[in-house]
Amino acid sequence: MRLYVASAGTGKTHALVEELLALVRRGVPLRRIAAVTFTRKAAEELRARAKEGVERLLREAPEEAWAEEARREVHGAVFTTVHGFLAEALRHAAPLLSLDPDFALLDELVAEALFLEEARGLLYLRGLDPGLEALLLTLYRKRTLAGGFTPLPGAEGLVGLFQEALGRYRRRTQEALGPGDLEAWALRLLEHPEALGRVVARFPHVLIDEYQDLNPLQGRFFRALEEAGARVVAVGDP
Repeated sequence: MRLYVASAGTGKTHALVEELLALVRRGVPLRRIAAVTFTRKAAEELRARAKEGVERLLREAPEEAWAEEARREVHGAVFTTVHGFLAEALRHAAPLLSLDPDFALLDELVAEALFLEEARGLLYLRGLDPGLEALLLTLYRKRTLAGGFTPLPGAEGLVGLFQEALGRYRRRTQEALGPGDLEAWALRLLEHPEALGRVVARFPHVLIDEYQDLNPLQGRFFRALEEAGARVVAVGDP
């Protein structure tokens, strides 16, 4: 992975856009490049910069077919958030994962609210302390930071309760995925070499802005793409 590390305001995003334009000059179609950042607003700003760069390339080399192709593709190219990219990857490999590629996306707050409804219902049915819902929500939020939970002695019951609440939540939202669900499915994708290869074939070039904000699973996902053959370039703060 090529990683540019520099403080805020030093032109890291500009460097990332120049990486993209260098790929275009080499004849790489924009449809084979994914540009990833952390908010929808930042993703659209990245697209706007890329559009300006592509227009510049078209003025510099109007006779080149790759320049005209880039102008056509820049509007529909993948400039998205980390979770947006995970969704793109999962849709592309969905048949290999037994996942419906037409899954809907849930906002994080909506997904958490649905999980809490299931957790509260379970606590009520079991006659357990309602205060446990805060612990169950913490486990829900942390569940993708590792492959699984290893409970400390005495906490086995809590982890078992969480797994049951999570199962109820998944049955309720089986056709819709929240951010944490996308990350959990991404873990499964990493364990399926053919699915991973299909994602790399679709996006052999991945550019990442604000790399310092990736969580461990997200970082692992992009490293796995690189190990499977993708070329990954990232920029971030120290």
